[in-house]
Amino acid sequence: MYPEEAYKRKEGGTVNIEMEFATQDLAPKIKVHSGEASVELVSAVHEYALRLRLPCAKSHEPAVRLEQEFVFVPNDGRKVAWTIARSPSGTPKIAHCVQHLEPGSKPIYPSKAGREGRQGSVLANVLFTAVNEKPQVTFPDPSPYPELAEAVRRFAEDYRLTCWDGKPLLAFQQFNFRMDDGEKKLLKDISLLTFVRAARNATAMPVFFSLDGMGCPFDVRLRYWQPIYRNEVGEVGSEVPARRAFLDWLSTLVLDLPAKSQNAILGDTMTVSVPCGKIDL
Repeated sequence: MYPEEAYKRKEGGTVNIEMEFATQDLAPKIKVHSGEASVELVSAVHEYALRLRLPCAKSHEPAVRLEQEFVFVPNDGRKVAWTIARSPSGTPKIAHCVQHLEPGSKPIYPSKAGREGRQGSVLANVLFTAVNEKPQVTFPDPSPYPELAEAVRRFAEDYRLTCWDGKPLLAFQQFNFRMDDGEKKLLKDISLLTFVRAARNATAMPVFFSLDGMGCPFDVRLRYWQPIYRNEVGEVGSEVPARRAFLDWLSTLVLDLPAKSQNAILGDTMTVSVPCGKIDL
């Protein structure tokens, strides 16, 4: 929460912290790494972070370290923007350890679905818990047509993990079923204003961003995964650290579309043109 006295003084600032979670039910150890902020703002972030917990942490596993940035903006709305908590070291890539029993094969398009012109995307979560054993396959968004999801299940169950560090590995993969002559919905490049107006949750939480301090105008490339996963958002051109909280906010926006249309554009990309100015919602 924005400290009352700091807000009255119109005092803003940025606080960067690192949190170390040892177990599910313990508060994290907190280190302030960098940023320009008063002791009062740092204390507010510290108190907030002490209330965080990591439910998926295991006591027998190494501690989990996450980094997060908090930006205090002393405007009339008393807004605080924060970034997504990230691992400073990232996730190791072990894609080379996943192989299919029939390399080069693809899911079989169900004949009935093909005859009836049914098409769509299927997102599959594939959980590996042991080497060379059948994975568990689940669907966060199976597609409007169950037969397409079933075709993916039969295919994905033939994946095998060939090397393993002893920890369960969860991966996700998108499968697109498209007819050659079928209709294909595509995301078009749009302005930031159009994108925000089309999002159903843009005002779900108060936000304030000053785009003038982000090297505006600029473009971002967005791969759309909502409402299943966060959108992937990347800067076109050079990276500007001041944009992080803004880009993280874009990753949460969900277009106001029917379920079948949402499914049709999953994984599509578009360019969002960002002007100068302010966002105050």
